[in-house]
Amino acid sequence: MTLLWIYMHVMVSLSIAFVPEDDKYILEGDLVLGGLFPIHSTFKPELEKCSDIQGQDGIQALEAMKYSIQTINNDAKILPGLSLGMVGVDTCESETISLDNTNELLDMRINKNVNTETCTCKSGNTMTNNLIGVIGPASSKLSIPVASLLRLFKVPQISYQSTSPELSDKTRFQYFKRTVPSDYFQATAIADLLKSLEYKYISIVYEDSSYGFNFKSMLEKLTMRGDFCVGVSMKLPYDPSDTQNQHTIKTLLKHKNMKGHIVVVLILRPHTAIELFKAVSQTTHAKSSFHWIATDGWAGRAFKNDDIKKVLEGSVGVQLLLGNIPGFKTYFTSLVNGNPTNPWWRDYMYAYGCTQDKCDVEEFGILHYINDAVKTFAYAIRGMHEAYCDKADGLCNSLKTALRGGTQLLEFLGNVSFKDNQGGIFQFVNSSEGPARYSILRYNEKEQWEIIGNFSQAGGTEEIFLNKKYRDDKYRGPSVCSLSCPFGYAKTISEDRCCWQCTKCSGNQYSGDFGCMPCPVGSHPNNNKSNCTPIHIDYMSFNDPAAIGTLTLSSIGIAVCIVVIVVFTINRETPLVKATDLKLSLLLVFSLILSYGSSAAFLAEPSPISCGLIRYLLGLCYTLQYATLLTKTIRIYRLFQAKSLEKKKFINSRSSITLTLLITFFHVLGLTVWIIFDRPDIRIDYDEDSGVLICDDADNYSYAISLSYSVALLIACVIFAVKTRKIPDGFKETRFIAICSYTTCIVWLAFASTFFFTNNNIVRVLSLCITLSINSTVSLCVLFLSRLYIIIFKPRLNTRERVMTRGNEKSDRTSKCYTANKSVGTEESSDEYVYTKNGLLAASVPNLAPFSSKTKRQVISAAHSLHNISILNNLIDDNDHPRKKEDIPLKHLPRITISDVETEFNV
Repeated sequence: MTLLWIYMHVMVSLSIAFVPEDDKYILEGDLVLGGLFPIHSTFKPELEKCSDIQGQDGIQALEAMKYSIQTINNDAKILPGLSLGMVGVDTCESETISLDNTNELLDMRINKNVNTETCTCKSGNTMTNNLIGVIGPASSKLSIPVASLLRLFKVPQISYQSTSPELSDKTRFQYFKRTVPSDYFQATAIADLLKSLEYKYISIVYEDSSYGFNFKSMLEKLTMRGDFCVGVSMKLPYDPSDTQNQHTIKTLLKHKNMKGHIVVVLILRPHTAIELFKAVSQTTHAKSSFHWIATDGWAGRAFKNDDIKKVLEGSVGVQLLLGNIPGFKTYFTSLVNGNPTNPWWRDYMYAYGCTQDKCDVEEFGILHYINDAVKTFAYAIRGMHEAYCDKADGLCNSLKTALRGGTQLLEFLGNVSFKDNQGGIFQFVNSSEGPARYSILRYNEKEQWEIIGNFSQAGGTEEIFLNKKYRDDKYRGPSVCSLSCPFGYAKTISEDRCCWQCTKCSGNQYSGDFGCMPCPVGSHPNNNKSNCTPIHIDYMSFNDPAAIGTLTLSSIGIAVCIVVIVVFTINRETPLVKATDLKLSLLLVFSLILSYGSSAAFLAEPSPISCGLIRYLLGLCYTLQYATLLTKTIRIYRLFQAKSLEKKKFINSRSSITLTLLITFFHVLGLTVWIIFDRPDIRIDYDEDSGVLICDDADNYSYAISLSYSVALLIACVIFAVKTRKIPDGFKETRFIAICSYTTCIVWLAFASTFFFTNNNIVRVLSLCITLSINSTVSLCVLFLSRLYIIIFKPRLNTRERVMTRGNEKSDRTSKCYTANKSVGTEESSDEYVYTKNGLLAASVPNLAPFSSKTKRQVISAAHSLHNISILNNLIDDNDHPRKKEDIPLKHLPRITISDVETEFNV
């Protein structure tokens, strides 16, 4: 340790030639405190002397320490039988001079009256010139190297103004404490002040030191809260040249806000700030352009230069909580009569224009932190005195030994608590830092600093207060580089990151914190495009007018179908109903009911179940209808195109029903396989302003593939309907089937263009319902309503003759067809009907009498040639003459088939 001290002593003594001799402020006492104060503003090596003397930061601070010590010495309750002394030295705001003068103070720590071998005092009970601690320096830039040096010798240090967060590192600065808070809290206070004044666009000028860099970094981190934006950050050396100052001013002038002002946070010491203000005062039109935000480095200081005062008007700042030391101003003013113990007093009076009669004094409001530092040492010594000396007055041997080590004193310092001059309780936060308390200042028109608010931080809660009368001050903001963009517009950042242009958001975008942002799927921008709101999900419901109309028409259609079923069932023995084959007709009516009823499934809210029903019903309705019609046309075709006398197989009703159901079954089987391997599901189709709940199959060609089977049946119906178009009127369903088929083709063409070429799901659903309804209605009207009309309103036309004649033969020629009252060789008449491709041509042929005995009614099922037609027509013409067997012998009749059935032939 001794060798290390010798090394440091030699290194710092290299600057001893620049330090004036005997420039120490000495106050005798039993225990000595060192004081490091910026008596002069800066050291100029080229002049081998320090610069201007400082009044508030230097002389007042020095005298405040002396006054505080004298006050404590005059109170016997604090230090019974003991007195404090001090040695004040100048730092000149220089690291080199600060270290050299600290080294001078440490000379008093190595007590020459102490035997280094036995560590016992050689003379008396006093500790002559024994240094126990140091107060200062003011600047963090100087406190850092001084604290490192004092730590080597375990000398406790308390600074009254060093606020750099770097000094909070206890691994490096174990013996350093301060009565002021860290700059972290001051940066927070300035950020809250900027927010209160609506200063959103600022620039930063900081000094080239640990204090300046750390403060600037903390302030820039606080920009992430979004309260303000830093346009430019510039660094200035502690003693800037005119060129550097002018460059700084020109750069700042490029960052004006919308009002043409520049808001600048100055993180500088008084000397650097003054040099910059001088440069601004010499720049044309620059005085009124700047609004300064002061940090504790220069806020609250008095300035002598009138030009500087004009530059500062309206400045606001944050300073450590301002207060006063009771009686100090009176004490300081009285010193004008003489202060021989202060080697710098004469220079001070000359520099500030003081005379022996008067000296204008503005007390520096942070001197009470020096008073707190002195009191902290005093109360720590009193605690040690009580612990080591019992109740004996004076300096006991145990206390001497404890004070020489420094470690015990450090522990007692960390636990000190007392009532300060501001009425609060002073105690260290985390045993090393003062409480976070600040005053908000403004430089008014009277060229004075006034308190306009305060800031405090306790228990993790920050609180800023501004006096109400300053809330609408003319220097209030807003200070912005660009006006806020309205909702629906986004910022396009320019070269200056705080400035922007407003660009309109397009489409499905809203103006977010990071520009135009697309709304998530399922949402769209609200009216002012400030945020996203969920899209309304739409689907066809039963409450919609179109749905109500569709369901109403379907209900009417179903009702008519029920009427058809009832009427046909009641009149099932009539020729007209028999000619239609009642079972196939009822199956066809059922398919129409199914088509009408499908509208309910199509209009229901989409779900996996309803989507599955749509798959089945859309194909099944058409398939069942056209399978029935196809079976009818095939059966009629086979009957009337027969060319042999053999009986046709599989033409009865049971076979027809079986064939119809078999055709339908294959389609149902295909639909089932489709559903098994491709489960029906729903999804939401979004556009910019709405969403539609639809089945997954609604916008692809799955439905078209499903309907292809029905289309094939439809084509087959058309083919057979054309082939069987010339049959008796009772069997003219084939012609009606052709009409239905043609109508369906036209409807389907319209349906396909509507369904597959529109993206509107509501239109698609309605097109499905309307297509099925139109198709069912056409089939119902064409195939059943004409028969229904005859059955109900024209029953006289519901006869065999009417059923079996063609439309062009409903004349007298038809009426000539008669039924014989007697037949040769028989006891009762028999009615025989001859069927050809062109209809009923003859009845009661006498030559057929030999066959009449087999049954009561013999029906000739088919005749297969024009030759047959001619012969049968001739038979009808001869009915007016006496019947002769030889007219047409039986062997000369064309080959025919006799069907032995109980009832007339039903198709």
